Amino acid sequence: MRKGILVCLAGALAACAGAPSGKGGGSEAWTSPIGRDHPLAGRILDLAQRAESSEAELVAELGAARFAVLGESHENADHHRLQARLIDALVAAGAAPAVAFEMLRADQQPAVDAVLADPAPSAEALRAATRWDAGGWPTFALYAPIFQAALAARLPLVAADLTLEERTLLASGEPVPAPLRARFGLDEELPAELQRGLEADLLAGHCNMLPESALPRLVRVQRGRDAALAQALLAAGAPDGEAEAAEGAEGVQAVLVAGAEHARLDRGAPRALARLAPGAAVVAVAFLEIDPEEDDPWADLEARYGSEPVFDYVWYTPKASDEDYCERMKQGR
Repeated sequence: MRKGILVCLAGALAACAGAPSGKGGGSEAWTSPIGRDHPLAGRILDLAQRAESSEAELVAELGAARFAVLGESHENADHHRLQARLIDALVAAGAAPAVAFEMLRADQQPAVDAVLADPAPSAEALRAATRWDAGGWPTFALYAPIFQAALAARLPLVAADLTLEERTLLASGEPVPAPLRARFGLDEELPAELQRGLEADLLAGHCNMLPESALPRLVRVQRGRDAALAQALLAAGAPDGEAEAAEGAEGVQAVLVAGAEHARLDRGAPRALARLAPGAAVVAVAFLEIDPEEDDPWADLEARYGSEPVFDYVWYTPKASDEDYCERMKQGR
């Protein structure tokens, strides 16, 4: 671990907004209403060690890595509050990572840079400059704590997703030019089990409302997005191609804020990073909503993801809503 960033972690956590949770969770001023008293709410698990972890231990691991991936449920305010808290803790410990966002397209980077150039950049200015409200993401208020934490520390902000043009091309089924295929790793044939798993999850994510013929295109988009997120992290962590200098830098170099599926080690941005930067230390955290019917975390994780860990850490929170997402989709809401 990098000594400089770790020696002040205790003080860093004390400076963060909200009381840090200890092993086995801790008291939280939860925003999400469902399962606040559930035995898993607030618990942090180290999946490789199959053990409880604490917030201080998690921050130490994030600070010692080159890249951190913070996977969320987009509509859960607690996930964004905790993501902001981890960024605050890393900054307080001496790191100055770039913060990359799945929610911002690469072609929006000039608008982001214009906001950052202001002597007093604000989250609301970023909202306006990126036309957030027209982008299809949940209300900006949910994400404001993350942007505010990053802006307060004057951290670089990175628009990490595919451009609109790239995403349209990948979704179209039209042939992808060789340079883009190479850039997104599309010439690699996925293992059959991984391809089937991606297709099944994408179909379920669209509430089984898509024809099977659409699944290869959706997988292509997902792979392209994960590659773009990984490339954004790599570029943010090694400005101007200074990979050697970046490798020896103090503290985590880049943090990705993205949906939990993009944080998966077996198929998400970390897998793409392994192709682009073999051996780079990555720590992937998933904030997961509790299942009200399950209080054994290991049984819960196996039911969701199988027996192999697909994240490094999991941090359980209450659920934001009991609304049936697929019913909402069917009704066009």
